[in-house]
Amino acid sequence: MPDHLRGRLAELAAAFQQARPCVPASLALELWDAWRTTRPGQRFLQSEEQDVALLLHARAHGALVPEPGAKGYEGGLLRDRAGSFGPLVPPALPWGARANLAPEGGAALDAPVIRAPDIGRSFMQCVL
Repeated sequence: MPDHLRGRLAELAAAFQQARPCVPASLALELWDAWRTTRPGQRFLQSEEQDVALLLHARAHGALVPEPGAKGYEGGLLRDRAGSFGPLVPPALPWGARANLAPEGGAALDAPVIRAPDIGRSFMQCVL
């Protein structure tokens, strides 16, 4: 454990490392609170990976954690390590009549909805 973690904090840090990936809310929130009060803007646990894990667990349990890219060590760390974590759920896809023209819906360009105006024009030409 790092030199600055002694006594109860060292025990909590060891428990955090052993509990991952299923860290209880009380443990994550207590460590996050200790980090903010004892070493704001500095490395807290043994490695950057553990610091990122603590930040993500604290955020998942409702703590206000800096966003990736925010000023300070925590925001910079999350920005630099953003490739190692991501959202659990992908962003919602566009839906509805305009979804066919959205860049995310590239496979829908050959949909019958797109061909309907062409059919209508050719039908009208035959009638006239």
